[in-house]
Amino acid sequence: MANALFKILQMIGRRDWIRFGVRRRLVRGCWRIWGRDYPFETEVFGMRYAGNLQDYVDRCVYFFGGYEKSLLSLLRGKAEEIPDAVFVDVGANVGQHTLFMSRFCREVHAFEPLPMNLQRLETNIRLNGISNVRLHPCGLGNVTGSFPFHVPSEDNLGIGAFLDAEHGVPSGATEKLPVAVADDYFPEHKIRPDIIKIDVEGFEARVLAGMQEVLKVFRPVVVLEFSMMLRDQLKDKAELERLFPYPVRIRRVVSFGRWRYGLDEFRFEPSDILVEPMELESEQA
Repeated sequence: MANALFKILQMIGRRDWIRFGVRRRLVRGCWRIWGRDYPFETEVFGMRYAGNLQDYVDRCVYFFGGYEKSLLSLLRGKAEEIPDAVFVDVGANVGQHTLFMSRFCREVHAFEPLPMNLQRLETNIRLNGISNVRLHPCGLGNVTGSFPFHVPSEDNLGIGAFLDAEHGVPSGATEKLPVAVADDYFPEHKIRPDIIKIDVEGFEARVLAGMQEVLKVFRPVVVLEFSMMLRDQLKDKAELERLFPYPVRIRRVVSFGRWRYGLDEFRFEPSDILVEPMELESEQA
């Protein structure tokens, strides 16, 4: 019975012409009744995707045909502007962004320290015979080593985080996981980024601090989750700008649904943001 119900919900959930709020409430209501450990395999982005409805991102993929569709659309658009683009996914989670971008980039590099997430991503890479994705089993930061990591529950594998007593320590299970510094790691592994997405639950400033030379040399487009945790670490927009070793333009990414997005003024409030070198803007003018 559950399988038939989920198929019906998937059929409705992927109808983008229906208001997302309506679809979301319908899925949530049924999931509260039927929610459980439920492995699945489905088609999304023209690919096969194996997941588990117990996880939040996987539920979005299964029922709505993707998670953060407007952000995916932005990343795809940036990749299409750059010949043979190289995409770096920092905080790849179970790999939805990595899989999607593998269709539009010459190379994709996925950084994910949590083994259970890497295994999920490896499964989908094999399932689709993808050859242009390289997995890197570590996080990125400003110091190399192994550090305590908050292991999330299986209902949302994307909220794991390296612990930071200064900015709040999540409760729950922990284990030590590896962290590399991009300025050392990227040259060693010949990673030449054009687009970088960073979503690491408040660890973004440390990731950027450890890639100052990478940023100077390659001047990539950066798509960043500007979370409440990150905002609390910074004083103002100027301090965020100083994380980049050159003048940048920062804009807020606005979701319009149906794979559509807009770019608006960034007001130092939590949102996904697009960070581009100012020189890039002048060249495009």
